[in-house]
Amino acid sequence: MADSKPERWDDVEVVTLAFRGSLVDWRAAVESVLYETARRHGESPLDGGARLRRRLERLEAARGAPDGRFAAAFEALAREHGYRWACSGTAALQRVVATCRAYADVAPALERAMRADLPVIAVGDADAAAVDALLRPLDGAIRDVVTERQLGGSWDARAALACALRRAGVPPARAVHVATGREQLHAASSLGVRAAWLNRAAAPPHPDLAFTTELRSLHALVDLAGRPAVAAG
Repeated sequence: MADSKPERWDDVEVVTLAFRGSLVDWRAAVESVLYETARRHGESPLDGGARLRRRLERLEAARGAPDGRFAAAFEALAREHGYRWACSGTAALQRVVATCRAYADVAPALERAMRADLPVIAVGDADAAAVDALLRPLDGAIRDVVTERQLGGSWDARAALACALRRAGVPPARAVHVATGREQLHAASSLGVRAAWLNRAAAPPHPDLAFTTELRSLHALVDLAGRPAVAAG
């Protein structure tokens, strides 16, 4: 098990951040939209929409278009559950984007990274249109964004991370990937990229979770990469 105190490496040239879980609270926004949809159809999910969200993610995984993947999955879910009065998939995605928020530690961490000249790349593991919309306010703080569009229309966590490093011109051994989910962390480990598990909730790790170090906040990002802190102003 990795220690909760993050390691420090002096050879890091780039940090990649998973879109879901690291940058934005995508899960909460999706569950909120699904919960309200269920409520309009006489259901009151006790888990707040978590089970519906997991089913939606499985349906998304079966679709490959870079734009419209969420919308198609939402409409398929509505058909499965008989949600006759559900909004369109496109409208549902717009509602998710409207309610989704970046975590509180994101902006300060990215500001520190810019001052320390530490490049940050976002790996957009969600519908490409939503990724672009939600990261637009962070333009300048994020050096590059890789979504399904850069992968030719299909999503694969390992291919996305490899693409991000290739575009940055940085070898895997000189990168750190920050993520909350198993798929992203395993993708980093399989490429020889140091995997930092972002565990804001201080939860115990799952036995098969592959990570090199653990972070409790993105505030430690610059320190993790061995960059000296630079005072603002």
